[in-house]
Amino acid sequence: MFVGSGSIRGEELGPIVRYQDLLQIYPYNDEIYRIYVTGEQLRRMAAHIFRKGALEGLTEYYQLSRGVRLEFDYTKQELISLSVNGYEVQDNDRYSVGIPSFHMSNLEEFMGVTPEEVSTYRRPKVVATKSSDVLEEYFSTRELIRVSGEQRQVIHK
Repeated sequence: MFVGSGSIRGEELGPIVRYQDLLQIYPYNDEIYRIYVTGEQLRRMAAHIFRKGALEGLTEYYQLSRGVRLEFDYTKQELISLSVNGYEVQDNDRYSVGIPSFHMSNLEEFMGVTPEEVSTYRRPKVVATKSSDVLEEYFSTRELIRVSGEQRQVIHK
C-alpha cells in the first residue's frame, strides 16, 4: 500500500487507540483501489516518488508497507534496489498495490505511470469504499501492535 505522508496527520498512536484518534490521524474516508503493476512499473513508480524535490517537500512523499525496502541515490536520481519481503523486484514480476482514490486520480503526476499502464494486466478495482473502515477493522482485530525496526527507505544524498 502506498499512502501519502500528507494524509497522515500525526506522529503516533496509542498506547490505547480510540476511534476518534484514528479519525484525527487519518481524517479521510475515500475509496481504496487495488492496482496491478509489473515489477518494471513498480520500480519506475518508486523512482518517480523520489524525484528531485521529494526530500525538500516539493512533491508527494509516500509511506511504504512493511516488507518493502527501497534504496535510492538522490544525487544520481537512480533507484539502487527495491525489494518486497526480501526478494528483489524483477521487471516481469506482478504486484498488487493499494492506493487511495485521490492518488489514483493523480497517478501520472504522483507516481509516473498512467491509468492505462496499470490497466494492462487487470483493471484497477475498488477494494474498500471507506478507508477509515479499513483502519478501524485492522485496529479492532489486533492487540499490542509493535512497530518493526526495519529500515524501509535508504536515501543516499
